Amino acid sequence: MKLACQRQQKDLASQDTVEFPYTYDAASGARVCRFIEMCPHVEGRKFVGGPLLLQPWQVFITMTVFSWLDAEGGNRFRRAYICVPKGSGKSTWSAPLGIYKAFAEFEPGSQVYSAATSKDQAKIVWGHARQMLLNMPQFTRAAGVEIEKHSLHQAKTNSMFRPLAADDRTSEGKNPYLCIVDELHAHPDRSFYDSLDTATGKRQGALLWIITTAGNDLSSVCYEVDTEVRKVLDGVLADDTIFGVIYTIDEKDDWTTPAAWIKANPSWGVCVDPKTIQSKAASAVQIPSQQPAFKTKHCNVWVKSDHTWMDLTKFLACADKSLKEEDFVKDDCVVGLDLASKLDILAGMKVFWRAIDGKRHLYAFGSYWLPQAQINKKENGHYKGWSAQTLINECAGETNDFDAVEDWIRDTCKKYNVLEVPHDQYQAVEIVNHLLEEQVPMTEFAQRAVGFTPAMDELEAAVLDRRFHYNGDPVLAWAISNVVCHRDRNDMLFPTKDLPQNKIDPAVALLMAVARVSFVAGSSKTSDCGISAFGQCQFPGCPSMAIGDEFNGVFVFRCSDHPLTA
Repeated sequence: MKLACQRQQKDLASQDTVEFPYTYDAASGARVCRFIEMCPHVEGRKFVGGPLLLQPWQVFITMTVFSWLDAEGGNRFRRAYICVPKGSGKSTWSAPLGIYKAFAEFEPGSQVYSAATSKDQAKIVWGHARQMLLNMPQFTRAAGVEIEKHSLHQAKTNSMFRPLAADDRTSEGKNPYLCIVDELHAHPDRSFYDSLDTATGKRQGALLWIITTAGNDLSSVCYEVDTEVRKVLDGVLADDTIFGVIYTIDEKDDWTTPAAWIKANPSWGVCVDPKTIQSKAASAVQIPSQQPAFKTKHCNVWVKSDHTWMDLTKFLACADKSLKEEDFVKDDCVVGLDLASKLDILAGMKVFWRAIDGKRHLYAFGSYWLPQAQINKKENGHYKGWSAQTLINECAGETNDFDAVEDWIRDTCKKYNVLEVPHDQYQAVEIVNHLLEEQVPMTEFAQRAVGFTPAMDELEAAVLDRRFHYNGDPVLAWAISNVVCHRDRNDMLFPTKDLPQNKIDPAVALLMAVARVSFVAGSSKTSDCGISAFGQCQFPGCPSMAIGDEFNGVFVFRCSDHPLTA
């Protein structure tokens, strides 16, 4: 939520620059807000019949989404993702928005849909809108809206507002002006969402308005969109057409406390009843089986067994854009190589190291290859942007060019003091055979937890200790953000990903290189450059990792939020 606000402030400051192609027209957003507040509440004994008053968080979102215009006067944002806990008033807020876009803007042939997995769910937002129109006859007559059993229609503009279910055979072939996607987390697969996303892309000014709570299916399209939005807000992905805000608790928050409930629920005390939440929390504390549902519905937390590995904020803080590979010609180097498949990202990662104040500092530089066909796919817009910045080497055709990678390894070994090229034997047989004949130091790296665990521990320690350095490479940062950490029963780690499209190949190449650097450079017992001790912060209840400080032969771990006192 804070990142969404910071993004808005940054955009407002950028709108007068030549590079920023959007204009903030507050009047446009204000018109939408005024119309919504003209509509009546239609349910709830406390509210029914009274005017719908937007909460501050709803005003922020409505103004942001509908005030930003592109050069042609259409909406800047093509997708708006609003993820809030259950009972926050999403449906009541979205219903008048559907009415406005269907009948108050007088868009010719406006098609507005309330879309959900089932007809009953799709009718929730639409049903609110229908009842609102019945309760505001003056507007309904003036706008010429015909209220039917299963549709709302405006004859003079040939516009309509209808519910649309995933199993509706007529869901294809639409040309929506606004599509309200209700509870995306409940969608069993991505086909329905993809058809709606494609449909809104056909029309100027069309908007996909997604309202949902968190869920528990990490393979769902909702989790994919949630992850994408987080990366846009973190600055890892650049997409000016996506708006997103997620109201939830932070990782360090205790979900059993009122402070956490208030943080996650922006409609706290209005339509979210504190006594109800307190009662459900008390029950969940006593009955563990109720805890996942409480965390998901009322704290808006995705429930999952695996967890994100790297603290992305700390990783991004390691970026140093002044770093240049040429400055490391005299330093030793290990080149991690993840060849993946001919359709995936091929990643080569040069890692150099230097001893500074008795500690080993790591310096990473990545090179990547991807087929032109993959770069040009609609869903891979980030690849296209990176290719335009020459951050990715584009291979002509449908598959990767392994010969180009082989030549890159040769050139790298000529320029730098390469001690090893660790690689996964899978996919690498031909390249390895060629390069071994030329005395290139190819080293097989087994893709097992026993090999990755020390590398993941060391890289995390280096990031926390600011001993890791990279040149701000967004491809590497994106891959790092995709890594989820699975710890097996032996407490060993292995890098994996939640979704197929969340590639981690650059991160894997980096980990292979870090693992071999620790081997060839030696541990702290055999080298002048030591590895920092690190572990979980010893402040009660804090899950953060921290660098250890030695006191009388004992390491004490305290993170930056809980520093040691005198």
